[in-house]
Amino acid sequence: MMEQWRAEVVLLIPAKYDSEREAVARAWVARGGKVLSIAKFWKRPELGEVEVSLYGFDTFCQVLAQQLGVVLESPREELLAQLAKRWVKRRMVRQRLGELAERAFPCFVKPLVPKSFPAAVYASRKALAEATQGLGMEVGLMVSEVVVVEREVRCFVLAGKVLDLAFYEGEGEVALAREWVQTFLAVAPAELPRAYVQDLGFSAARGWINMEMNAAWGAGLNGCQAERVIAAIRAASH
Repeated sequence: MMEQWRAEVVLLIPAKYDSEREAVARAWVARGGKVLSIAKFWKRPELGEVEVSLYGFDTFCQVLAQQLGVVLESPREELLAQLAKRWVKRRMVRQRLGELAERAFPCFVKPLVPKSFPAAVYASRKALAEATQGLGMEVGLMVSEVVVVEREVRCFVLAGKVLDLAFYEGEGEVALAREWVQTFLAVAPAELPRAYVQDLGFSAARGWINMEMNAAWGAGLNGCQAERVIAAIRAASH
């Protein structure tokens, strides 16, 4: 039988409609918790003595977390680059914007400060300069070799176990993807958050690859079932 939560377990989500957030809200209520949609998230909501979790876009969660004293658990961006090569299967390095040479392009570039510019494959330094206009040369980046993947999988993890995973690009054997993730989790760094989201890619040339690690409090479902992953969303903010 599914564990029922207390009504004092409150989930705060943005008021603007989003189908995935609504699915999470329905699953939360079905478990016995309470959901509040917040429009003016820059104003501290009066909640009383309740356990609060957050689920939404970065600014929404970060602003409310600061106001309510909630801790958001997120994987460090540079952690991926510190994994053994068998788990990432590509060159990855942390650099500052001013250090990235023209010979490195094309490359995949992701900001260490989330959403400060789009994480994407950039063909040239000029293309990256246009995307980072107004940012200083000291901005931190994660830079990686471009790898072509045919399939992509989203996986919600809690306490070293896969809660649910789904292919969101291409198709494949879910059992094989799950087995690969669990093999990784058995040797994963201890500093990984208890709850987080793992994105995988499959390359015909290289096999399974850890593509990204994301915060469960801000990650979309991408085909995962809300009722299976809400425990990770709850654990990701406390």
